[in-house]
Amino acid sequence: MGSDSGDVQELVHRAAGGDSRAMKQLMDQHRSRLRRMVAVRMDPRLAARVDPSDVVQETLAEAAQKLPNYLRVSGNS
Repeated sequence: MGSDSGDVQELVHRAAGGDSRAMKQLMDQHRSRLRRMVAVRMDPRLAARVDPSDVVQETLAEAAQKLPNYLRVSGNS
């Protein structure tokens, strides 16, 4: 685990504490990779109707909402 891991941990800690800028940074770091993953795995019939970016946006919004509780329960905050 390098300094990038420490940066992510710091962002997670700040985001869990309610820092919206940290939450945005954390989500932005993963957005493009998640979009590529969703695009590759999405059924072509669904891809004709749903943009992968919409799936990622919904996923990141839900993750942002649930992160504080997850960290509290898992003991990682």
